[in-house]
This record gives sequence, structure tokens and C-alpha cells, in this order.
Amino acid sequence: MAKCTTCGTEVSFFNIERECQKCTEQRKERQREAQRALELKNKEEQRIAEQKKRQQLAASIANSVRITRENVAQYGATTLLHDVYLPVDSLVNNEKTAFAFTANPIRKWTVFGWKVVATIPKTVGVALRNTQSGTFGSHYGGGIGGNVEGVYVLLQLEITTETIDRQIKAIEAYYEVYHGGSAD
Repeated sequence: MAKCTTCGTEVSFFNIERECQKCTEQRKERQREAQRALELKNKEEQRIAEQKKRQQLAASIANSVRITRENVAQYGATTLLHDVYLPVDSLVNNEKTAFAFTANPIRKWTVFGWKVVATIPKTVGVALRNTQSGTFGSHYGGGIGGNVEGVYVLLQLEITTETIDRQIKAIEAYYEVYHGGSAD
């Protein structure tokens, strides 16, 4: 017979851990408790980090809104610019660049008074390499360009002393996106 390394109780000689059943269960329960405590600690640290991030974002938004108010007060008006990329359902080399075109990403901006002031196409070029069989040096290259893959939509929000209070939600949404948040 062998002895339990924890409590000294006799255990089978074939018990590789040299630990009795009661001590084994207690050890495993301590390990489970330690794992639960670690998970709780990690969740709490994550919650605190997310709260701190939200507070920093709110402070950045508030500061930017304050600066915007100061600019409007000083100059009588200011303009915010924002861009949204929209994929276009074109076909390049028999591959669709998007399944369907939708203006939904800009609708949420235009509801708050943002105006579309420009569109800038995103194009893709395709290199070509052609060969003619049977002729030495018959390789020639070329390419095509200007295939529209998507469009950048430039939005503008003009802010004046008369409109700033009505536009505050649009201004805050803009700065939330600008500072790395989500205005959804």
C-alpha cells in the first residue's frame, strides 16, 4: 500500500497520483473554483475596460461638439464632411464586386440633414496578357481600366448658429464615428 501525498491515507499501490479519492475531488474543486475566479476577474476587467473606452469616447465626442459650437459662435457657420463607401454591383472578370447596390448606409445620414455633395468612383484595372500561337515573340500585353467597383459618397452638414441645436444628434453621431465608435 501507498500513502496519499496530501492527507496520508492509505491508497492503492497502483494509484499513480498517490492521492485518495477525497483529496482528488477537493483538488479538482479548488481548480474549478480558481478557474471560475479567473473568469470572473477577466469579465470584470473587460467590463471596466469597455466602460473606460465608452467614457473616453463620450469625452472625445463632447470635446469635439464643444469645439464645433465654438467655431459656429466665432465664424457664424461651419461644415462637417463625412464619406461613406458603397460597393457597386458591377462585373469585373466575370466576378461580381457586390451583389446589389444599396444607398442604405447614407440614408441614416441624410435623415439628419446631411447632403450628398460629391461621388468619387473607385475603379479597378485589369491586366491582360494575350498570346498568338505559332508566331515567335507574339506575346503582347495590355489592360483595361476604369471598371467601377464602388463609389465614395461625400456628405456635408452645414451648421449655423440657427441650426446647431436642431442638428446636435447628427453632430454627435458624426463625432462618434470620427472618434472610432459606431453611430448605429
